Amino acid sequence: PLNVPITFFNFNISNDGLLLVYRDRRAEHLFVRRLDSFETTAITGGPRNSVVISPDSESIAFLTDGSLYRLSLRGDSSPVRIATAGVNAMHLDWSTSDTLTFSAREQPLMRVPATGGIPIAVTAVRAPLEVDHHSPRLLPDGNTLLFGIHRQRNRFAVAVQRLDTGEQKVLIEDAFQPTYLPT
Repeated sequence: PLNVPITFFNFNISNDGLLLVYRDRRAEHLFVRRLDSFETTAITGGPRNSVVISPDSESIAFLTDGSLYRLSLRGDSSPVRIATAGVNAMHLDWSTSDTLTFSAREQPLMRVPATGGIPIAVTAVRAPLEVDHHSPRLLPDGNTLLFGIHRQRNRFAVAVQRLDTGEQKVLIEDAFQPTYLPT
């Protein structure tokens, strides 16, 4: 279908700029489309909270029903559950180190290998001043995590944290949902 609306937070463009994966407005399906074509294909059904394309554009990962799933874009395959994420899991990032980072309401950012495992916290929410961390993006150095901080009274900030030392720095106050552009 050509007229399938894309929803906020629920689409992703591959690193090479050739693929678009997105969820329809009613959350009934995930769709994939090559950007050099008008053909859109439904790849899986059911509600999805967030979707991301692997760095090699061969797979997608998505959050739904409290779990993190991986699905190959090559041929007919079923989604494979790779980790428990919690019912409030939302934003998702897939780094070139083949690691998935996700956020959940009232939680720190969590990371898990793309092959599966038990998620580990990579940030620490400083309660009661902070509510949660969201919108993770691992920067190209593989050691710096860009993310948003949700503070009390719906105040936000954009921060970075070094994964090796845990050192954190707020970059922008009163900002939400950061992203990184290599240019």
